Amino acid sequence: IGLVGLLVFWFLYNRYGKSHQVPVYGTLSSEIPENMAPAVANYIYTIGQPGAGAMVATMLDLARRGFLKIEEREVEKRSIFGASKKIIYSLKLNNKTFQDNKEELLPLERDMIDFIFATLAKGAEEIQLEDIKKSSSQVQKWFKNWKKMIEDQWGERSFYEKSSIHGVIISVLIS
Repeated sequence: IGLVGLLVFWFLYNRYGKSHQVPVYGTLSSEIPENMAPAVANYIYTIGQPGAGAMVATMLDLARRGFLKIEEREVEKRSIFGASKKIIYSLKLNNKTFQDNKEELLPLERDMIDFIFATLAKGAEEIQLEDIKKSSSQVQKWFKNWKKMIEDQWGERSFYEKSSIHGVIISVLIS
């Protein structure tokens, strides 16, 4: 019986467990995937559980495309113990670019900009990253809805092929 079970597992592995043959070996590329938002790429990579990386990647992508500007300032703080330097990061909205090209943004990107600058920054065009950290409860509530927007952007596509899922089910039943 044990030998039959091993043969069945070997058969299932050969049928469902092997990767597809790729005729050409590719090289690693640091190019940005075309036609895919970073939040959606994070959603795929984490198999449906996007995290803070999706938010950060979207911010960086919006900065790369000119909608946001990320600034770093060094501030000197004086105290009884002497002077110390602190680095402050801030996000600035390029409102002209945003208004002129709003239609090219995905709903999840527009929602992020609206949340950060309309809700957290209260209409200002600049916000410090520390202020976003301080509003963690608001960010968490917003993030739950934002995750749903990422899911909607991905659509009804599956993460796994149906034949692979079928093979796993057969394997579990036999074991």
